[in-house]
Amino acid sequence: MANRVTWIDSARGLAIVAVVLFHSALHLRDTNVAGPWPSLVLMLETFRMPTFFFISGLVSANVLTRPTATTWRR
Repeated sequence: MANRVTWIDSARGLAIVAVVLFHSALHLRDTNVAGPWPSLVLMLETFRMPTFFFISGLVSANVLTRPTATTWRR
């Protein structure tokens, strides 16, 4: 297994939690038991998807330098 960068894994995990909170808040809002969740979700709105795109850009740079056959085999 290749060496993993801890902060990338941590940022990815936080972004996943933010997405789960977003979808949970949508369900709670639809069932009228939202409470403070929509406010929390709005605070995380600018973090959620941009983090995924940023991390994807970081880890995809390596893929662009590999031959296509190697990329498809992995």
